[in-house]
Amino acid sequence: MINKIRVLIYIMKSKTLVLLTIIGILLSSLLFPIGISAHKENAFDYDFHINRVDGRFFLWAQPNTSSFENGYPVIFLFHGAAQHAFSWIIPWNKWNRNQVSFTTNALNQGFFVVCLESEKPVRPGPRAWNVFEKNSSKNGDLNYINDVILWLQSSSLEVDLENIFCTGFSSGAFMCSRIGISKESLFNAIALNSGCNADSITLTMRGPLFDLNKTFNLSVHHPPTLILHGKQDQLVPVKCGMNYYTDLQKANVSSSLLIEPKMGHIWLKDFNQEILDWFSQHMV
Repeated sequence: MINKIRVLIYIMKSKTLVLLTIIGILLSSLLFPIGISAHKENAFDYDFHINRVDGRFFLWAQPNTSSFENGYPVIFLFHGAAQHAFSWIIPWNKWNRNQVSFTTNALNQGFFVVCLESEKPVRPGPRAWNVFEKNSSKNGDLNYINDVILWLQSSSLEVDLENIFCTGFSSGAFMCSRIGISKESLFNAIALNSGCNADSITLTMRGPLFDLNKTFNLSVHHPPTLILHGKQDQLVPVKCGMNYYTDLQKANVSSSLLIEPKMGHIWLKDFNQEILDWFSQHMV
């Protein structure tokens, strides 16, 4: 069972969260664990831990099964705009419920998971990932991610950092792209859900604008990439994902595109297994 009290205490210390809403959800989960336990989609079956690097926290959990010979393969999870790291373990709305289903599927299948927490790249503005800074040495998010990996290396946890992957939703998907472009050797493979090429985004006062026409020359060393998109997405048009896939194919990068015809801007939980299979295919 997840250590709910530790999570609750940490949330109460964070001024940026809507305390009453989340506390109510956590308290209710103490009495009525949220999730579909019959289908093993309940993240509360796992013990999540909180640690900090660079003044930011992150959550991690390991499977309940024995690790592989070299340790558990690792998946980094990047939340969407206006979400938090907790979005991957607390299902308080339909977006989170779908994301929690992936976290649980990953743990059930032997992956170690790390849920990262973004800051606010633009103030005033929502919590999101800094996909706009291309220079990896100046991008605080990229430095934070690297330092979390260093923390894992220095820990005594049974993790296999030769097999490390990342996936994200919306802003988190953009961040996976930024990693693939600016830190191409960091992860074995990536998966984007409702995202696009980070270089195709321009930040404006009205929010991000997506260039649906420009093509990009990607490096052949870009990590293998799985792109998932809902055809009815009104926030990040499906053409964004299609364009990214086309550019990856031109660069001879191992890539795949899956489109859900009836879904919009949401984590596409019907493709959870495809993501995990994609990562398994790219283990070394």
